[in-house]
Amino acid sequence: MTWFGLLETRRVGEPGTFAWRYVREYRTAPLFDRALTFEAEVAASIGSKH
Repeated sequence: MTWFGLLETRRVGEPGTFAWRYVREYRTAPLFDRALTFEAEVAASIGSKH
């Protein structure tokens, strides 16, 4: 999703340390909400509810 611009990533930690190379944080980009917006309708159930 980062390739398509839907997620942003950054490396966490101090540059030059072992963990900095591998620990990443991800967050949604503004394009994420525009690309993956949808509406759903729930059909009324027939019969008794459990």
